[in-house]
Amino acid sequence: MGPVASRVDHQTGGAPEFPMPGPDTQTFRGHSAVAFSRNFDLLDRRDDGVGPSEWLRWARLADRAGLDPTVELIAIADCLPPAALKLLGGPAPLSSMTWLLNILGPRPVTRDGWWLLRATTDYTREGSSSQQMAIWNADGTPVAEQMQSVAIFA
Repeated sequence: MGPVASRVDHQTGGAPEFPMPGPDTQTFRGHSAVAFSRNFDLLDRRDDGVGPSEWLRWARLADRAGLDPTVELIAIADCLPPAALKLLGGPAPLSSMTWLLNILGPRPVTRDGWWLLRATTDYTREGSSSQQMAIWNADGTPVAEQMQSVAIFA
């Protein structure tokens, strides 16, 4: 969708406090057991400011040359593991049941490829998990909101 004239301009909430990685910040390249995740440079916030069932992570594609910004954002949107895995304390077999991605605005842009992602689990019981997710660009502008339902076999 392209921008259209509107009488409404409304937004709530802001990006969480977590500075964007600098050129000398040590990041990691995914998890060895999850091949897809090796395509990203990642930095997790790991202090007490992050809840027990929440991920807060900076992410960027390691190789994004020539990608359409929307394609890049869709890849970034799928790089967080389910936040419920934090409650388990490690990896487990799982399967996405639903995934909804709302792209906010006409064209997602950021600086140096970095996007800030947050996922929080609202419900995890009897093998089912539901979570809310959001993505901001390097300037703190919201670019996407998500919701996901995951089956966890643990």
